[in-house]
Amino acid sequence: MGEMDALLASRSECPGDGNGDRMVDRQDLDEWEKWSTGNGGQSSWYDLNSDGRTDLEEKAIIEEHLGRDCAR
Repeated sequence: MGEMDALLASRSECPGDGNGDRMVDRQDLDEWEKWSTGNGGQSSWYDLNSDGRTDLEEKAIIEEHLGRDCAR
């Protein structure tokens, strides 16, 4: 269990990556769009700033980091 905790703790942040694939790309924008409209903008995987909403603030985070490859 300790090894698993250490592995998870070693993973770096990846701002803008809502789907967990370690890339900030068009897929994140598309999925943000789906969640920001599909559930009335409530919290979702794409509530990147944890404010309880999936709104334009999250879109700005994705756009700011668009093209980032966090897997490197």
